Amino acid sequence: MFYGQIALEDEMTAQAYNDLLICDTTFITVKIWSDEMFGSSPKDVLDELPKRPYDLYLLLDIDMPWEDDPLRDFPTCASILWKCGIRSLIVLKLIMC
Repeated sequence: MFYGQIALEDEMTAQAYNDLLICDTTFITVKIWSDEMFGSSPKDVLDELPKRPYDLYLLLDIDMPWEDDPLRDFPTCASILWKCGIRSLIVLKLIMC
């Protein structure tokens, strides 16, 4: 997913109107999942993070009811993963509290 995400972002950035690209996911998601599922992130992900700054992150609340689909996992862990997302953004100094 990591390499595919980067390739897709690069491709879409080249086509973006006024250099505006809105991503519903970035490879920081790979970092969050890796940290939580495996205890750490691959070196490639950590090396690439500072090279790809984003202007704005929106971490939305989890106030929508769960709907199963092939891309979603862990219906009972939404709040845990949401907190992991916040923690990761704080640690990377991408948001401040």
